[in-house]
Amino acid sequence: MIVHNFKTLGQVLTHWSEIQPEHKAYTMLDNNGVEESQITYGELQSQAKKIAQTLLASGLQSRNVILLYPPGIDFIVAFFGCLYAGVIPAPIHAPKRNRSNQKIASLVHSINAAAILVPDAQKETYHQILSKEENWPEELPYIVTDRLSDISSLATHELPNIDSLSLAFLQFTSGSTSLPKGVMITHGNCLSNLEMALSVTSATPESTFVSWLPHYHDLGLVAHLLHSFYGGSHCVILAPTTFVSRPIEWLRAITNYGGQYTGAPNFAYQLCVDKIRPEEQKDLDLSSLRMAINAAEPIHAQTLLDFSDKFAENGFKPRMFLPAYGMAEGTVFISSGTLEQEPVYLGIDLDILGKDNVAVKSNNDAHKKILVGCGHAKLGEQMFIVDPQRNCEVPRYHVGEVWVSGPNIMAGYYQNPEATAKTLVSPGSDRIYLRTGDLGFMDADGELYITGRLKDLIIVNGVNYYPQDIEVCVEQAHEDIRSGCVIAFSVPGKTAEELVIVAELNKAGMTKMRQSGYLEELVEVVSSTIGETFELPLTHLTFLRIGRIPKTSSGKLQRQQCKQMFLQESLDVLESWMQSDCTHEPQEAIDTQHLEKTFDEIMAMGFTHLQVFTNLIQMFTKDYEVKMVDFDLEKPLLVYGIDSSKLTEIHRQLQRQLECSLPVEVFCENKNVKGILNEIVGAMSNNSH
Repeated sequence: MIVHNFKTLGQVLTHWSEIQPEHKAYTMLDNNGVEESQITYGELQSQAKKIAQTLLASGLQSRNVILLYPPGIDFIVAFFGCLYAGVIPAPIHAPKRNRSNQKIASLVHSINAAAILVPDAQKETYHQILSKEENWPEELPYIVTDRLSDISSLATHELPNIDSLSLAFLQFTSGSTSLPKGVMITHGNCLSNLEMALSVTSATPESTFVSWLPHYHDLGLVAHLLHSFYGGSHCVILAPTTFVSRPIEWLRAITNYGGQYTGAPNFAYQLCVDKIRPEEQKDLDLSSLRMAINAAEPIHAQTLLDFSDKFAENGFKPRMFLPAYGMAEGTVFISSGTLEQEPVYLGIDLDILGKDNVAVKSNNDAHKKILVGCGHAKLGEQMFIVDPQRNCEVPRYHVGEVWVSGPNIMAGYYQNPEATAKTLVSPGSDRIYLRTGDLGFMDADGELYITGRLKDLIIVNGVNYYPQDIEVCVEQAHEDIRSGCVIAFSVPGKTAEELVIVAELNKAGMTKMRQSGYLEELVEVVSSTIGETFELPLTHLTFLRIGRIPKTSSGKLQRQQCKQMFLQESLDVLESWMQSDCTHEPQEAIDTQHLEKTFDEIMAMGFTHLQVFTNLIQMFTKDYEVKMVDFDLEKPLLVYGIDSSKLTEIHRQLQRQLECSLPVEVFCENKNVKGILNEIVGAMSNNSH
């Protein structure tokens, strides 16, 4: 059943609560895949209206509020409570201990938040963490939404009249720390987008969705939580950390609940291919799936092929994949294929594409890139490929900027008219177009292929990073790096995008580069700074002499030209480093004195430290190709390419090997091996008492 003619999301919830009040709406699973909580459509409406009364009593109608919630049903209830009350929710990630939460402070200021909605269990913790930020508004109230038993004591407020043009929620476009952009989504935008999605999936109350995606990400919020609700379906939820640490739990949830609809960025499917062992997958049954969306970051054809091949024995078929294209400014969904259709692949000549901006089929493997089609626009939406300089459509197979027009396109960026005017344009007509900033082309059948980014957005593992933020971070990491002379971009790696930094050194740095150990010093400080700030591993670091960074005549950085020069190896390089340099030196190069010093230090800590270190170093060298010769107990693990997702896997393996429970905070709050060792041994000692 497809729901039609509703003006607001609240009306849809009211409809389903009346039609099927006892039907499960959402089920939350714990880290072991066991049901932690669940809620029916009737309960969801009742609890959401209680929250709405609290918000109205607090004078928050038409005001913006921040939603700070761990994954789970409490967030969903609070979100719908806001919708009923005419309060505009802005979901964001929860704050983290012992690291900067300046981004959250910036988001609060950028939307003039009037309150923060939180669960009772997290209120004090979040308040303690956030109050440490220097520009945190201390007067900002925290409203607990899961302890409303005394609602009867409040005066009953009439729910406001809301229509399709009313603002429903704000969703943020990036991790920028300078000026975050809040995408304004109206009820009409969202309902139109959900109708588009339902035209593809035909989800019904008998359908089951499974999602581990963050609720503050458009793919998680709209494409799964709201998509499921719009069809009156049941959505089974896992925490993102559960998936990252144990990818098998995602597929087990699909197996146990007969999941038909799911989705994730490309990296998630690759993680399943890489991390799920044959003995783990033997009991999986994925035959119930009708749709597995691959979206939110560049789609790798090889990942689709490898996943399909690996899990064929578990009932997965290539036609279950649904490559799609979307963005927050389009609510989420812009284009996709259709169910029961296998992904569309096209091999193009990279040389011709680079020179002529035209996609030509290639039979030469050395110069061929396999692109994955992202389908067509749906219902009332239209897509165009436009020459961004001339504002005119280009022929089929010619690369241009993707422009989109339709009822799902955002109302604009919150209190950012300049950015809105650049993104929502209407050249020579009354029609409004969304300039996506993405480059692509359409084939003869109108299939969309994305070739790259007109903007310089960096996407790694489904997370967006603005190069400007990373560049400033690198400039400030070391005094010998020239300000305004750093460029950040990403290049395709084996399984995901990899971060590249190109930077000029000043005269002092150029002189020091002749000294032994200076390059290693720069690598350590830059990679650790990027890791601590963005939780992002550095793969390539290239240093140039003064005046060698590509710039325009007006002094603007030319990121795309720099990227092409890097790929063509035409940069005038002073010195360079790449992650593989730390993993592939011959055995005879090992400095035995350094190794002896490391083991002597571990031995001095005690036998338990040595036991834990032995287990850790085996994982580092075997699974993550860390080279023992350069291993330093004091260096941040990100220097060796070990990021938070890998630490989560190490945490899981180490618990199994040591046969004891270890707090996950041990692996999140310590950045070097010595600190982690001490925390682990301390936890083991506590377990023994």
